[in-house]
Amino acid sequence: MQEEKISQDKQTTVSTSSAVDLGKEFAPFSPDFAANLYSFYARARQEEGVFFSPFLNLWVVSHFKDAITILKDHRRFCIFDENPRSETYAPEVFALLGQSPLHCTPTLLTVDPPVHTRLRGCMNKAMSPQRIATLEPRIRNIANQLIDQFEGLGQVDFATQFARPYAVRATTTLMDVPEADLRHIPRWSEDMMALFYGDPLAEQQLVLARSLLEMHQYFYHLAEQSQMAPQDDLAGHLFKAGNAEEVPLSIAEVGNILLEVLGAGFETTTGLLSNCLYHMLAEPIHWQAILDNPADIPALIEETLRLDLPVHGPLRRTAETVELGGKTIPKGALLQVMLDSSNHDETIFSEPETFDPHRKKLSRHIGFGYGAHYCVGSPLARLEVRILLEQLRERLPSLRLVPQQEFAYTPSLIFHRLMHLLVEWDRPAI
Repeated sequence: MQEEKISQDKQTTVSTSSAVDLGKEFAPFSPDFAANLYSFYARARQEEGVFFSPFLNLWVVSHFKDAITILKDHRRFCIFDENPRSETYAPEVFALLGQSPLHCTPTLLTVDPPVHTRLRGCMNKAMSPQRIATLEPRIRNIANQLIDQFEGLGQVDFATQFARPYAVRATTTLMDVPEADLRHIPRWSEDMMALFYGDPLAEQQLVLARSLLEMHQYFYHLAEQSQMAPQDDLAGHLFKAGNAEEVPLSIAEVGNILLEVLGAGFETTTGLLSNCLYHMLAEPIHWQAILDNPADIPALIEETLRLDLPVHGPLRRTAETVELGGKTIPKGALLQVMLDSSNHDETIFSEPETFDPHRKKLSRHIGFGYGAHYCVGSPLARLEVRILLEQLRERLPSLRLVPQQEFAYTPSLIFHRLMHLLVEWDRPAI
């Protein structure tokens, strides 16, 4: 496979041998690397907290303090508003993506303040904690419906058969997505993430781009329908919030927000669910804690967000030459802020490789980011995971890992989640 860079910016690798080794060994598309991610991060934090990857042509940031420096300073470290894998695309892919009705429309993930402030303000109103809380009965019903389907089987691949459909249906409780259309969403989301953050072969790119265009057209149409006949859903609340602004939200802006909420919420929540349940069952003391006292669930979720985050971290572009982690990084350089490494920083969290929901400073984790781009969907993600763990506790108390299974993580520039998680339980007596 040809190693192609994600940017044409000319940058120079650092001169120390350890940094050169780290840069060459940083291989997010390798299954072996994904399986040994945290040992690599531990080495990086000790040897070179900031190092350069020649393969991806970006600087990797692994320390907590450097991550905070970047995420709170959008003037020096601006949002990266390009597709990080676009340099590998065939011309036909660009032509196809250019047909999207959402093309070149600002989104929460592609702009900084002040444009971001306007979009975020509308999102905060449309996804207020009070509104998210009203979704709890519907999400709990979704969890029970899925348990109904599997309860009599005694075993399931939680990651693919349970977490994914649950995350899709729970996230779309915010939106007026018809039941019949839900089947398209996992494929659309998987194809979008593979095109943007994976390493697809040239012959696969056009197939993925067609799927992405189909997804863009769908969410534009959903927003268009909402503008004509507003409902009590996310799009309706976004238009209502936008109409109170000096510049109302456009159909394309609302369509993009719907797509981002679904893509980000579905993909990350799927990973968080699987990673969290794995740690509950890998050390049964934690599952027993849930059985004994469900009030412990929120702390268990927070420790999962610290210990085994389902994403690596966001990309940023330097707006000027900066000093970071003892390195001089030129203007226009691309950086990746490794939130998952930052959450293991020994200077912030003692014994960071240990799962400890009672640890001090747990609230300091940056699993949902930091600063202006802090995840607006964090209340929904926490609610979804809490509800599911509560219902699994109530209905499948004998839940356990299937013995002797192999655990593999998704190779990706952005995501870190279990590909499969086989669980079993005592089937109810007939």
